[in-house]
Amino acid sequence: MMITICGKPGSGKSTVARYLAERLHYKFVSVGNEARKIAKKMNISVLELSRLAEKDEKIDKLIDSTHLKYKNISRIVMDSRVAFYFFPKSLKIYLNVRPEVAARRILGAKRPTERVKNFKETLKQVKERIVSEQRRYKKYYNVDIYDVKNYDVIIDTSNLGLDEMDCLVEKVVRKFI
Repeated sequence: MMITICGKPGSGKSTVARYLAERLHYKFVSVGNEARKIAKKMNISVLELSRLAEKDEKIDKLIDSTHLKYKNISRIVMDSRVAFYFFPKSLKIYLNVRPEVAARRILGAKRPTERVKNFKETLKQVKERIVSEQRRYKKYYNVDIYDVKNYDVIIDTSNLGLDEMDCLVEKVVRKFI
């Protein structure tokens, strides 16, 4: 069974997907990491990449081509904003998070492609990314990536620590597989 993990920036998608893949002995794929690699190559932040992608469809097509490489692999956990769209028969998990919590997590992760200096700036960027990504995917694929109706499982990670998040998602997934 393919498992796709989607959600807002800072919700824990990559962390949970990596943990789940390890526990289930599935392949782990992070489309978000692909986007970060592109941003790094272009020497821009993830937010700047998101803004650029709103104007240039080729960027999203390049990032989203990652999905197609894995279409014939069933034992995979993929973290991606639009994996639910590319793999409608997957177990689709949505991780939600309050923007303030997301900003703290992103600031704490110190990813070079985030380029944030303080909480206030990080919170502003999180909110901008949410709007930018929602607008982009609506424009390119006619889907609302934040509409929970697109998912089988919805988990708010705002009040969960890393271990709690991992254990809860694993427990839920094991009921489906």
